[in-house]
Amino acid sequence: MLYFLDFAGPEIGAKDPESFLAWAKKADGIEVQDMLEKFAETKTRGQKLQAVSEVRSFLKRNGKMDLPVPGMTKQAPARHHRSYKRDEIREGLLAYLDQKTHKLYVLFTKDSGLRPVHVLAILYRHIKADLEAGKEYVHIDFDPPFYDGRKVAGRTFIGPETVKLLKECIDEKLIGQFEEQTKTVKDKWGREKKQKIKIWLGPPKSDTPIFSFGYPAITSALKLARKKANLDPVLQPSMGLRKFFENGLDRANMDFDKKRLIEGHSTGVRNRHYTDRDVDELRGLYSKAYRFLNLSGPGPETEETVETLNKKVGDLETQLARYKVFEAKMTVLEDELSEVRELKKLLEKKLAEK
Repeated sequence: MLYFLDFAGPEIGAKDPESFLAWAKKADGIEVQDMLEKFAETKTRGQKLQAVSEVRSFLKRNGKMDLPVPGMTKQAPARHHRSYKRDEIREGLLAYLDQKTHKLYVLFTKDSGLRPVHVLAILYRHIKADLEAGKEYVHIDFDPPFYDGRKVAGRTFIGPETVKLLKECIDEKLIGQFEEQTKTVKDKWGREKKQKIKIWLGPPKSDTPIFSFGYPAITSALKLARKKANLDPVLQPSMGLRKFFENGLDRANMDFDKKRLIEGHSTGVRNRHYTDRDVDELRGLYSKAYRFLNLSGPGPETEETVETLNKKVGDLETQLARYKVFEAKMTVLEDELSEVRELKKLLEKKLAEK
């Protein structure tokens, strides 16, 4: 259990078995099993079954009975979780999320492809340099420990639409320095109760978190939005956004090593000792791939159709220009032919007179 909590605790907001159990009872069985199987991937082949069985037994003994059959066994294959589609994010999740900061989380995740634990760990100083410099594509510059280990953060960015919403949240005092105070209020029956309120102290400082909520809160909000939008329940609330990001980079035909570096699948010296020049190179590659991540305007499929049509129009215009040149030459030849015919008639007339 301790090993499991070390692995999954930061992502699900659990520090002990009791808080893990509380999270598991609120989550659906598939989501819990997915987390267990991710944990199993960190174990050797001989340790996998026992490691997962112990945690599953703990959950069942405490009333969590809707766990599916483990995907690692031969009884049933692991369930495939696809990525969100562009319209499912734009007209599904974003349309049914009430809080602007929750929408910002969705945009951050689909733009950066970061794992939830990394998105929720972003501080203002991680984006401050590029954001205040007015960069169109803002690099998320984590501290060195984020790039060490097995599941590292990617050398990634956020794009224009996420930057725009981020600035709006800061201007509207949704992100910044707050002080929590307790206020006594009366309910509709006149009973007094204590209510926690946040007092705005100023704009964000270096160590101000971008997101003030935890993983359970955002997961609940995303699930509710998914349900209201009548989206496929197999879609994972956060990981579906990461898969959308990875699919976007696939479609951009990016260099494989650079793609893995941006996604956070590359480890080692190259990932730990990265220079500003290399980040600028990745920024250029990311900007070219962003049309597959952007939710605003026409989709990439439409853009590709427009590009195809524009090419056809260009080809036809070239052919038309050639035809006009040919037509002009034909006109000249026809004039010359008419003159030759007139000369022929004159010549025939003179010959007939003789």
